[in-house]
Amino acid sequence: MDKLKNKIPLVRFPEFKADWINEQLGKHIKKTDKKNKENLNLPVYSINNKEGFLPQSEQFDGVNSNDRGFDISIYKIIQPNTFAYNPARINVGSIGYSDNLSNILISSLYVCFQTDDIIDDSFLLAFLETNSFKTSVLRFQEGGVRQYLFFDNISKIKLPFPTLPEQKK
Repeated sequence: MDKLKNKIPLVRFPEFKADWINEQLGKHIKKTDKKNKENLNLPVYSINNKEGFLPQSEQFDGVNSNDRGFDISIYKIIQPNTFAYNPARINVGSIGYSDNLSNILISSLYVCFQTDDIIDDSFLLAFLETNSFKTSVLRFQEGGVRQYLFFDNISKIKLPFPTLPEQKK
């Protein structure tokens, strides 16, 4: 509890008194991996560390995977309220939240997940920008020359969070 106490804000909304919970993300996220098996011609997106989800043509000077002749049938179809990140670039903040984006494609290399109804997506998005999360990324990455944070490892990161109404406020 002492470690959690350091993560609870000193200033809270006066109507909220309940203790915060400190649990692994894996209890509240599920991996989503719907592939584009039907080879649908959907907009292709990338994720960068400034805008999050971004049309791939904006990221790569007007060219996207369709233009390059890539096999987009292995790409992932993203629906609203989905988080996605590049496991080799999350250490620099390359994680995005689709919000209302629907029926878009991203590379099969991205890790995608959605939250349950205990975690508010905006609250989690704010947590993903904290030093606490960045330190946890460094702790749970694996690999040699290039470090990766796969779904199993991001699931181990602990998230301190209050009740859903307090998260939303």
